[in-house]
Amino acid sequence: DDSDIALKVDNSFLNLFNYLTNILAIKNELNYQNTIESVDVIKEIYSKKENLLILFEILDAISIMPKEHINFWEDTFYLQKADFCHSKTRLFFRGKNLLKRCLLDGKLSYSEQILLYACLLHIWKKTTNFTNNIRIVRNLVINSESELREKTIGMSFQQIENLVVKNEFSQLKNFKTDQIKEENDKKEFLQKNPHFVESICKLEDSDIFRGCISIFDFDEKFEGRSLIFLKIFDEDKIQSDFINRSNLLLCFGDYSQSDGYSDEKGGWINLLSSQGGTIRRFFTTPGFGKKKEIFSHTKPVLLECLDFFLQNQNISIEKKINFTINKYQNEPKDWIYYFLKYPSFRKECYVGYYYWYPESEYVVNKMRKTYFRGFNWDVNLYEVVKAINSKKVSLENYEAPLIVSKLKSRVKITTCSNGFIFEDEHEGDEENKLLQILIKDSIISEDGLFEVDQNEEGIDLEDRVEKLKVVIKTILKNY
Repeated sequence: DDSDIALKVDNSFLNLFNYLTNILAIKNELNYQNTIESVDVIKEIYSKKENLLILFEILDAISIMPKEHINFWEDTFYLQKADFCHSKTRLFFRGKNLLKRCLLDGKLSYSEQILLYACLLHIWKKTTNFTNNIRIVRNLVINSESELREKTIGMSFQQIENLVVKNEFSQLKNFKTDQIKEENDKKEFLQKNPHFVESICKLEDSDIFRGCISIFDFDEKFEGRSLIFLKIFDEDKIQSDFINRSNLLLCFGDYSQSDGYSDEKGGWINLLSSQGGTIRRFFTTPGFGKKKEIFSHTKPVLLECLDFFLQNQNISIEKKINFTINKYQNEPKDWIYYFLKYPSFRKECYVGYYYWYPESEYVVNKMRKTYFRGFNWDVNLYEVVKAINSKKVSLENYEAPLIVSKLKSRVKITTCSNGFIFEDEHEGDEENKLLQILIKDSIISEDGLFEVDQNEEGIDLEDRVEKLKVVIKTILKNY
């Protein structure tokens, strides 16, 4: 009952006691649960004078916080993008005051536990270089979720203690290796270029990166590139205007990432989605199997895009996309052209996954979720059905062909490398009048091929989607 102040104080103190005792237990390789189940462990921990002193000294430091550090949490952390200040660190948790969270809730993630411990160490030991160190701690813990486990969390606490109290950066070994290397690279870069500190902090604090900015080079172009990124790929704009922002990247090349999985049919490719989690995973140092993809595909395209807008800041996103599409007018049309031309290729692809069949770059299914368990569609057929919007033209939701109903016949259409295949929906029906007329009028070949003109490399010389739209509209109108 919130009206019972005494009970609230007791519960809050127990939450804090459990938190501090658990850290001491972990550091002493003991298993602590709580004051009821771990009475013997409490006795063992606090039978050591050094542990008792640590507990009392941290509690003393907390008790004088209102006098010596009344605005500590406000001065250390911020939550909203608009409140950026390079002397503060942005958090992506529920609140800035981690001590209050511990007191009132008692349930903190490993990342929050380590961040709170770093703050308490600073208050207790009156450490130096805390503004920089707490940012490093934030970067490490938020990008090391897989590394922060029960068996190794003790080493994590100790290494953070060495960083905050002793400024020992070289002892950091228990966090994500890529992130440790990045922190070292940034440290060396800022030692030579201290004037870049604000641009690094601002980029790190983007919700897209959350401290992991290794997709950028730490060189003389860093500040300009980071400012352009935060303008064009702002964390809010990239979600609300996702199709334009992702297509802008396509104007500079294939930025896709493979998840490393393929089968006898083809392979899975990610092209981003408007979901924040997908965007973060795409632009930050990836997990197992994706490191090569981000640095070989995504990074070169992103940096080329940023460099272009550094030199052409008056050109809008829409103008660049339209210019790129127009260049295809008299040129071969690869898969990138179709993604640029037709926004529907992106729609309902919630986590950014596409399945590319090996026979052609034009045979592609987009996934609503992941893999073929959920709704998925051929991207070309999806666009045609949405554009024509007729009850006589339909497309089911699971890797289905497009169906055209006319003359009491039903023709199914599928994409192939050099066009589309027209077939009777019920194989072997020789009385399919629509198919017979289409063959008779030389719209399709005897074996049902609706051919798209291509060059010797198998790249379309005409827009296959528009061509299919035209022929279906002709069928609906004239037959």
